[in-house]
Order: sequence, then C-alpha cells, then structure tokens
Amino acid sequence: LNILLKNKAFSLAREWVQVHGHGNDITRQIEEEYIYDLLEGSDDISDPYTAQGVLEDLSSESMKLNVCEGLLSRCHKLESIMLVLQFLLSHLVSQIPSEKKMKSLTNQLLGVKALLTDR
Repeated sequence: LNILLKNKAFSLAREWVQVHGHGNDITRQIEEEYIYDLLEGSDDISDPYTAQGVLEDLSSESMKLNVCEGLLSRCHKLESIMLVLQFLLSHLVSQIPSEKKMKSLTNQLLGVKALLTDR
C-alpha cells in the first residue's frame, strides 16, 4: 500500500482497500494523501477544486475532521491551509470539540488571509 501511495496510484490504493477490507485508518490515510497531493502538488498540478470535492465526498463527518486535521499539520502552502480551514469552519462546526478550538481555527484563518493579502 505504501508503494501505491508513494507512486500516487490513489485509485488502485482504494481498490486494494476494498479487496482486503481494511478499516477507516487506511482509508483516511489514502484520502489524506490524495487530497494533500492535490493541494500541495507542484503549481501545475495543484487542484483545489478537486480537493474540496474529495473532502465533501468523504464517508463521515469524523473522517472529514480527521483528514482536515492531518492536512493542517502537513500543508505548507497558504492557499492549501486556507481551503482546509474554510472547509472545517463551514462544514464541520458541529465536529469541532470546543469553543477554544473553534476560536483557534478562526484566528488561524484570519492570519492566513492576512498573509495572502500581503502578497
């Protein structure tokens, strides 16, 4: 499976999981890696619209939250971080565990927007 992910064979990795019946952790890993590649790939390959669609199509709210949290810890491009934060704050408000976390995410989004306007 790691070889499939390393070679960006995400469709084949999804099929592998279906055949071998592994759980949500493996599915989350595949989807996170795919979305990460869509967001953080080279400028020619970056595809935020597809990334947003994949996030929206994930099987459960908890899967979406886990993938978003993983992406936030990995993404470096401000545009990628902004997309993930906006998704969290617009689609997953009920999944955010505390008011403190909500405020932190909102502040991060404001900071990213400020940095992007400075370009």
